[in-house]
Amino acid sequence: MSHRLFIADDEPLARERVIRLLAGSAYEVVGQAANGEQAIQGIQQLKPDIALLDIRMPGKDGLEAAQEISNLPYPPAIIFLTAYDDYLMEAFQVNAQGYLLKPIRKEALITAIEKATRVTQAQLNRLREDLAPSETRDYLIAHTARGEQRIPLPEILYLQAELKYVTVYTLGGEVLTDQSLKDIESQHSRLKRIHRHTLINQQHLEAIERTTDGGVQVRLRHLAEPLPVSRRMVAEVKLLLQRT
Repeated sequence: MSHRLFIADDEPLARERVIRLLAGSAYEVVGQAANGEQAIQGIQQLKPDIALLDIRMPGKDGLEAAQEISNLPYPPAIIFLTAYDDYLMEAFQVNAQGYLLKPIRKEALITAIEKATRVTQAQLNRLREDLAPSETRDYLIAHTARGEQRIPLPEILYLQAELKYVTVYTLGGEVLTDQSLKDIESQHSRLKRIHRHTLINQQHLEAIERTTDGGVQVRLRHLAEPLPVSRRMVAEVKLLLQRT
């Protein structure tokens, strides 16, 4: 998933440099402005995820623009790109999530955008849950290296945690997300825990069976190999199969 950026700088060459630095990344520049007033109008119209603002611009400067932008119903994250280091306090008073000094380095720019993106993703997820809880149950929002990916729940077979990541096994392949099983389980009632490290989609539960060593495992439709069930979860899984 590409994240959408808006650039405001009164120097065309500065805007072009930022676009070059972002070439080939997961970030798309969807709009540009040469002053604060244009930035406000463009951001209201295009609704980018992140605004990259110069501070000293003719007319309405970046700080004034940021104040108005932060009051929008769904404001983007704001990162200041400036040649001056004496506006740091003012920048964070308008809720800026980044402050980079020119000349901008690619590594610093990408890092600042990544941090700002993580913040806005969390905010958007909470907003979705508050405003449309029924909709959020129809798909899983996976936080991947390329951004958010929506996975329809019927396509999910099971999820398995390993170290700091969770692999989502779907009908079409695998997706790696940095969310925890606990968080995913709390958001989606159809995903049931069968093991400390495993959630299954109850929609695909087909059978529960004993293994030769006395253990218990489940079989899922569309999955060749069975999945082990922890002893403490056996009773719940049996009830789950009866309701499926």
